[in-house]
Order: sequence, then structure tokens, then C-alpha cells
Amino acid sequence: MKLCRYDDDKLGVVIGDMVHDVTQAQTEIRNSTPYTAKVDPVVAALPKWREYDTDFIYTFAKDSVVPGMRVRYRYGRVYEDFGTRTDRTSDTRIDLNWAVSFN
Repeated sequence: MKLCRYDDDKLGVVIGDMVHDVTQAQTEIRNSTPYTAKVDPVVAALPKWREYDTDFIYTFAKDSVVPGMRVRYRYGRVYEDFGTRTDRTSDTRIDLNWAVSFN
């Protein structure tokens, strides 16, 4: 997540090449936080991220049925802890790369 400040101290979230105004949410968060808080209330309200991923890569031998083919298996999981709920996102990918010469 990319955050930015623009204009007269407005807060925005950058998605792609667009900036979405979230100043109202920032104001609500700051108003609900005690003045004596030792942390930035906006940063403290962001979810905590935990990310786990693993890769398995196998390259076939040159004398196999598919010489030089490379297979990559990737599995990833992201946990976002919002305090009241935890969102999980899983991602599985399989990539095949095969260099074929045209000689």
C-alpha cells in the first residue's frame, strides 16, 4: 500500500497511477485517538501484514523428453490483521519455461 500527502495536508492512497482521497478516514481515526497517544494514530490503524511464500524450481535434463524445460511452482499467503478480523489471501502459480531452438 502506498500513501501520499498532497494539497493542504490531505492523505491519499495510490492505486496504479491514481490517488484516492482518504482524508475523511484520517480525520475520524485522529479524532477517536486520545491526545496522549505515543504513536501516529493513522499508522497504528493500518493492518499488520505477514507474508509467507515458497518456490520450487525444477529444470529437466537435456536428455529428457522435454530437454531444458523449467517448471516453477510458487505458493504465497498474506495475512492482514485488522485487530477485529484477519483476512487471508492465497496465491498459487505454476510457470513453464521451455527454450526451443530453431536451428
